[in-house]
Amino acid sequence: MKTITTGMSAHLQEELTTLAYLWKVTRTDGLVFGFTSHDKPITYQGITYEATSGFVPTAVSTSGGLQVDDVELEGMLSSNAITQQDVIAGRWDRAEVILYQVNYNDLTDGAVILRRGWTGEFKAGKTSFITELRGLNQRLNQVIGKNFSPTCRATFCDPKCTLDINNFKVTGTVTSVIDKRTFGDTARTEADNYFALGHVTFTSGANTGISREVKSYASDTITCELPFPYAITVGDAYELFRGCDKTVATCRDTYTNLINFRGEPYMPIADQLIEGPDR
Repeated sequence: MKTITTGMSAHLQEELTTLAYLWKVTRTDGLVFGFTSHDKPITYQGITYEATSGFVPTAVSTSGGLQVDDVELEGMLSSNAITQQDVIAGRWDRAEVILYQVNYNDLTDGAVILRRGWTGEFKAGKTSFITELRGLNQRLNQVIGKNFSPTCRATFCDPKCTLDINNFKVTGTVTSVIDKRTFGDTARTEADNYFALGHVTFTSGANTGISREVKSYASDTITCELPFPYAITVGDAYELFRGCDKTVATCRDTYTNLINFRGEPYMPIADQLIEGPDR
């Protein structure tokens, strides 16, 4: 049950309503933004909700069961607050969102809170973005338990793996740039593929704090799986980490950590389970 003021209740019963959506977003870095579906900015409770980016939510419905009540939000990249680079960088992921509905002709009627939750992954095109607003029930939709797997279920250097990530980290600065995915450092002397499946995190420059998985490493050149959101420049500092393919051979022979291997490499695969006797 939602609690609304007497004024808002009366307005909702009128034949003609003047309603607008307000979208209050608090990012994980603490910055607060406001957007509205109205064609003019609305200032409500000290926050100015700008209309330049405009967004359209899908139908908002709430059920009494435990299924997740998601709302999809779509808008244009016309606001200085939401840029394609920031979306790609993940700065808008997992932001806290409150979706209000107000009477823009009389804000003293108060607001109806339609949904409160967190954004899923933002996806951005050249001119628009789309994201999913996930409610509290999303937490109840998480998979609990473990599956059998021939490869290790631990994340490299997490508490289950027990290895120290700092023992597999190097630092350096960019000496050449090909594009947003590929750069070089002439100080790198490691063997080819030494950092394959690892990740790189920039510690200076426009991409500070942003990480990408390493696709390949050869001849002091690092190629990432995905491009960085901002241009890489010569002199940018980075941290480069090794990775793991999660196989028992790599755990045993490369990292000497077989005692902490979290997989079942010798369990029969599906084809073996249904295999009949040979002649």
